[in-house]
Order: sequence, then structure tokens, then C-alpha cells
Amino acid sequence: MTLLRQVIGTGQLIKNSITQHQAIAEAILAGDQDAAYAAMQKHLWYSAHIMLERVELKMAGASRNGLQAPG
Repeated sequence: MTLLRQVIGTGQLIKNSITQHQAIAEAILAGDQDAAYAAMQKHLWYSAHIMLERVELKMAGASRNGLQAPG
């Protein structure tokens, strides 16, 4: 996540998440199942990308410090 913070900033990560939640809520309130599904899928992929990058950075840091990642 450090890399993402450096590239787009923590504030922008939060804004992106809020925007995605708004799109999900608006689609649900409009009764648009397809749009709600698409918005939720986009949000989950975005969130997963952030989490995976965070794990990768932690593992890389552990490796640099001579520690072995759990596995």
C-alpha cells in the first residue's frame, strides 16, 4: 500500500472507495441490479488489488530483513 500511497495518495484511496460505495448505493436505490453488481465487482477488485499489494510489500520487507514469509 505504500506504493499506492506514493502514487495516488492515501486521501485519493479513500475518495475512490467512497465514490465506489456511492455508485453501489445509487444502483441499489435505483433498483438496477446489473449496475449494482458491476459497481460491487469493481469495488471488490479495487479493494483486493490494494490488499494484495500490501501483503506483497510486507513479504518483500520481511525478505529484505532475512525473515521468511509464512507459507
